[in-house]
Amino acid sequence: MEYGFRAATLDPSISIIFRSKAELVLHSLGAVAATGLSLAIWVQYSGNNPIPTEGILSIYPVLVSFSTVMVGWMMWAFVAKAICNMMGSEIDFRASMRSIGIAYSPGIFLVFASIPLIGSYLFLIISIWLMVTVTRAIGSANNVGFLKALIPGFLGWLMSWILLMGWMVIYPFALV
Repeated sequence: MEYGFRAATLDPSISIIFRSKAELVLHSLGAVAATGLSLAIWVQYSGNNPIPTEGILSIYPVLVSFSTVMVGWMMWAFVAKAICNMMGSEIDFRASMRSIGIAYSPGIFLVFASIPLIGSYLFLIISIWLMVTVTRAIGSANNVGFLKALIPGFLGWLMSWILLMGWMVIYPFALV
């Protein structure tokens, strides 16, 4: 809880801690999993036409949403590692995943994006908040400035939260 709060409030020291301690991987995984479940709740309960609640079709949106967040996390971590290594950082993929994973903590608030009328705005605000926290984590973990971290931060966010999320989660379930 404390690590997630510190990451959500843009504490740069949390990314350095997560970069150096491999045993904190479960904390990162927990933050990403909570974001995935929050997104699944948003998919399940937002929109005009509710998703079927009977049979195997009821679990499909939850599985797709959860796995999309997990794949997005890995994509973002790889993009950040690759680009920052070109800038001179020596971070490895696992350290990048740990640092970025804990920065997913604001994603838990996606649960509130299913509130009618304001949900779309909350989704946008929380998505941007995620981009900022992860960009800050990339900068701290790779020892680069915010502007240099903005390149992998924005590119990873675009890939994992706009393209992948739109392709796998928003578009298919908007047609229901």
